[in-house]
Amino acid sequence: MDYNDVFMLSLAFFGSLIGTYFVIPKIVGVAQYNKLMDNPNARSSHKNLVPRLGGVSFYMSFIFGMYLLRSYNSGDITIAMIAGMSVLFIIGLKDDLTILTPKTKLVAQFISCVVIMINPDFQVQTLNNFLGIGDVSVYITFPLAIFFMLYLINSFNLIDGIDGLAATIAIIAFVSFGVLFFFVERYFYVGICLIGLGSLISFLIYNLSKKSNKIFMGDTGSMILGYIIAVLSMRILSYKMERLSYLPLDTKNLVLLVIAILFVPLFDTGRIFLVRLFKGKSPFKADRNHIHHLLIDYYNLSHRRTSFYIGGFNFAFIILFYFLSTKFNYWVMSGVMLLTIICLLVYFQVIDAKRTKKMELEK
Repeated sequence: MDYNDVFMLSLAFFGSLIGTYFVIPKIVGVAQYNKLMDNPNARSSHKNLVPRLGGVSFYMSFIFGMYLLRSYNSGDITIAMIAGMSVLFIIGLKDDLTILTPKTKLVAQFISCVVIMINPDFQVQTLNNFLGIGDVSVYITFPLAIFFMLYLINSFNLIDGIDGLAATIAIIAFVSFGVLFFFVERYFYVGICLIGLGSLISFLIYNLSKKSNKIFMGDTGSMILGYIIAVLSMRILSYKMERLSYLPLDTKNLVLLVIAILFVPLFDTGRIFLVRLFKGKSPFKADRNHIHHLLIDYYNLSHRRTSFYIGGFNFAFIILFYFLSTKFNYWVMSGVMLLTIICLLVYFQVIDAKRTKKMELEK
C-alpha cells in the first residue's frame, strides 16, 4: 500500500462520512415537506411520524465511492455492482413510499444477485478443503450462492426493526470484511467497506436522535446494505488458496468465519422462520418474535441498549471464531457453532415463553 492508496481509501471513508451527514437533513426535509413518513402500527417500536428514506444516502455514497475507486477494479465488476444495487434502490424506494408485494421484491432481489453472480470473479469454484472439499462445480455453487445472497438481503431487511440494530450489525460486518480484504490486498473492496462504514456512522447520528431530524433506513437502506455485504461475502469466498494464503488464519476455516461475521442476521432469520412454521403460521407473516423484540419486551430494554448488546455479542462471536480459526480445525469450529445455535434457540424459546406468560398476567 502506497500513499496514493491511503489517500483514496481515506477519501472514500471521510467522503461518505461527511456526505451522508449533510445529505440526510436534506432528505428529512423533503420527506417532511411531502409527508413521506412512516406511520406507526401495532408492531412499530416508535410512536411519532419518521421518514424512512435513509437508504437514499447509502445509495449516493456507494455510487460516488465506486466512481472514486474505479481504478482499483475491473470496470465490469463495478458496473455490475452498481446495476444490481440500482435495481434494489428503485424497488426499495417504491416500497418505502407505497407498498410492494413480497413477490415483487424477491424478483428484484433475484435479478440483482444474478447480475453480480454471472461475473466469473464471484463464482465459487473451490471450498479450499473446507470439510475436505476442494474443487466444486459452478453448477452447484451458483444456485447456492444466489440463495445465500437472497437470504442475507432479507435477513438485513428483517433485523431492521429497532433503532440502530441493522446499522450496528452492518458496521461490524464492514469492519470485519475490510480487514479480510486488506490482508488479501484488494483495496477496491476495502474502500467499499470504508464507504459503508462512513455512511453508517453518520446515519446512526440521526437514526438514534430523539429530535425532529430522526430517520430510518427503510427497505431501500436495509436491502442495499444486505446486498453489498452479500457481494463482499461471495467475493472473499471466491478467492483461491493462493490469494487466501495472505490471511492470518487457516484458510479452510474461512467459510465458518464468514458465517460468524454474519451470525446475527442469519440466525435471527432462520430462527424466526422456524418459530412461525412451528406455530402453523406463514414464515413471511410479520410478528414480534425477532430476538430484538424478545429482549425489548422481556427485559424492558431501550433500542440503544438492545442494539448495543446484540452488536456486542456479534463482535465477540467474530473475535472468538477468528481465534478458533488460527488454532483449531473446522470440526472444532463447527461444533462450537452448532452448540452456540442450540443454546441460543433454547434461550430465546425460554424468553418467549416467559414473555408470553408475563403479558398474560399483565392483562
